[in-house]
Parts: sequence; C-alpha cells; structure tokens
Amino acid sequence: AVLRSKGSGGPSGAPQRLAASYGAGVAAYNLGRHAESAALLATFFEAKAACEAEGRDYTAPPLGTPLARFYLAHSTYALGRDRWPVAADHLRAYLREVELAGPQRVLNMPNGWQGRAISDGERKASRFRNRACSDEARADAHAMLSLIAEQGGGAEAALEDARRAAELAQAGGVVEQRAAAAERLAQLHAALGDTAAAEEQAALAAA
Repeated sequence: AVLRSKGSGGPSGAPQRLAASYGAGVAAYNLGRHAESAALLATFFEAKAACEAEGRDYTAPPLGTPLARFYLAHSTYALGRDRWPVAADHLRAYLREVELAGPQRVLNMPNGWQGRAISDGERKASRFRNRACSDEARADAHAMLSLIAEQGGGAEAALEDARRAAELAQAGGVVEQRAAAAERLAQLHAALGDTAAAEEQAALAAA
C-alpha cells in the first residue's frame, strides 16, 4: 500500500515510499527481476526528489544512494536496447552521485573503537557503500555508456567512455575487468582503422 500511495497528502507519504521502494528495489535487483527493480528504484528517486522539494525529513538509506542509482541503471539497461538512452541518463547520474559522495570508508574497526559503537549491520552497509563507489563499479558504468554510445554513434562515439573504463579498471585492480576493458578498446581501435593502438590493447588484454 505504501508504494501505491503517490497521491497521499500526509507528511509521511514520500518518506515512507522512499524507504519501502529502496528496500524492495534492491531486493528485486538481487533476484534478477530487472523490470520490477527498475520500477521500484525509479519510485525511490521520485520520492527522494519529492522529499527534497518539499523540505521533508527522510532517513538516508544505509547502503547509499549511488548503489540504488547503479542498480536502477543496470536494471534499465537489461530491459533492452530501446531502454538504453534512459539507462545512460541513470549511469551519468550515478557517476555524478559517486563524485559527490566521495570515497567511502569501510568500517572494519571493532565495536567500541575510540568509544564508538559499530554494529555488524553498519559494517556490512559500509562495504556496500564502498563497492558502489569503487573504481570497479565506475568502470562498469563507463563500459555500459560506451556500448550505448556505440549503438547511436559508432566506434568513435564509444571511445571516450571505453578509455575511462580502462583507466578505472586498471586502478581497480580486478584482472578480468582490466582484460575486458583492454579487449574492448582493441575492438574499437580496430573498427576505426588504428591498427597499432588495436594491437597494443590486444596485447594488454592477453597479458
């Protein structure tokens, strides 16, 4: 009922929808139900915008806003190429939100460290926030933007995001992601007729 109460005039309507749609949307994403996840997380951002526009207080989700935006973008992307322009908007919003949030600290210290109580739930939430803002996650976002750009503008349009994905993959240190990013660059350079760059990236992918 909370998720359907968009027209509620009560002071708690938007904050309630915000919390309920976030939790349900994240759960649907983790179950691979992309259409449901996309609808629920879109409701979360609508409710968040309503709270902010109307000056209502709301509790920020423990796992963070960037995670919700990334899940929304990926779910929308997974719904098919006709939804890719919308996914691209969400991916760009995700990158802006990560920039705004800054590096996210993982709370690995023991409970009571420097007088602060830290629960297992807080530790787990901090790991999710950290991963959502990581170089690996941002590389994935740029990789998807590259594929979307290629659909509309060809290899040249896709190159900038592919390069950024490769830079972040290199910084993130995940071997498989780094190789995939280099392979993607090799394909784009080959399509543009730049044989030397294509061979260089192919060698990096194989290393």
